[in-house]
Amino acid sequence: MSIDILQEAIETLFSDRSKDDLVVLYFSGHGIKDENGKLHLATRFTRKNPQGRLIKSTAVPASFVQDIMSESRSKRQVIILDCCFSGAFPEGWSAKDDGSVNIQVEMGGEGRVVLSSSTATQYSFQQSGENLSIYTRYLIEGIETGAADQDNDGAVSVDELHEYAKKKVQEASPAMRPGISAFREGFKIFLAKAPIGNPKLRYRKEVEHYASRGEIPIIGRKILDAQRDNLGLLPEEVAAIEAEVLKPYQEYKQKLQQYEQALVDEIKREFPLSDYTRHDLERYQEMLAINKKDAELIEERLVTGEATHQAVNFSEAPPSVQPHHRVEIPSQTKFSSSNQTTKPKTHNPKRIMIRQVITLSCFCVVAFFVICALYALFTGEIAGFFGCLLFSIPFMWLGTSMWKP
Repeated sequence: MSIDILQEAIETLFSDRSKDDLVVLYFSGHGIKDENGKLHLATRFTRKNPQGRLIKSTAVPASFVQDIMSESRSKRQVIILDCCFSGAFPEGWSAKDDGSVNIQVEMGGEGRVVLSSSTATQYSFQQSGENLSIYTRYLIEGIETGAADQDNDGAVSVDELHEYAKKKVQEASPAMRPGISAFREGFKIFLAKAPIGNPKLRYRKEVEHYASRGEIPIIGRKILDAQRDNLGLLPEEVAAIEAEVLKPYQEYKQKLQQYEQALVDEIKREFPLSDYTRHDLERYQEMLAINKKDAELIEERLVTGEATHQAVNFSEAPPSVQPHHRVEIPSQTKFSSSNQTTKPKTHNPKRIMIRQVITLSCFCVVAFFVICALYALFTGEIAGFFGCLLFSIPFMWLGTSMWKP
């Protein structure tokens, strides 16, 4: 779509509206800034000149959108920006934006609310194999299922939809920070109706409550089974609901596994890791939108635990990693309820070497006393035989103790 056609579509959307009309503008793409810090909505036709400056005629300025919205008679205006505010330019372009966008200045107005999928220099993500971005997917899910109706009043307001989508997005991509900016009555603009008393919706909210830790605990399973029977739901219906609720948690675990495998491959290729490799790994963290602390825990376990052991004996398929912002999953790295991490046991190479030297020395002394004892036995010196064995016992004990890891 060309810039002229896009601007005409925006103008048509807001023109000839009544005061009570609900107007929703949804934009999916990139948000970039010019050299003066002004926000522009980019399309695939947006370009920069050789000096790295935005060619303004190839993007839609936010000021244009604001003017059109201000001229509209509608007092219920919702803008959804599913885009990055800086970075992520096509190959060969440079991101000179400072990442700060004042949404209220750029899009401010009466009875208006702006929802954004990410802030500052963050990326907005589209999952592999999905037609929609992760943010848009949960906006639609919250409306279609009615799950975004937090106060169970039968209506989904903008702030309820934002909170629902934000929670779901951060379950799958904790580094993303969806934002909301509302003006006057913008927060309480109603977007859709939600079913009241719907058995599937009631069960879904129960699942979301018990799955908040990334898995359903045993007592939660018993409660859900009882709730399923009380609501008269079929097993395949509850299975579909639970799979949908747990999906973002599973997606995040997959991202952690992808990052761990990348780290394993890099450690196999070079160790210690160079600054260039660390920079690339940080970029990969950003692309996957994983929590920085989760990435640090993975590196701590792999590098200080296994790599410094100089075995570098990593499995081809890395074990799953427990996200830092969840509470424990069995066979994963565990965290206390106070969010204090339990650091894995590490091995100091110098200390290991010292222990090995002491162990070897003790065994050599033991071997010497054994030889002396055998000699004493052959020469008939029974007292010397038992004396040598007696002297070897402390060294045998010390060597055996130091041999243990």
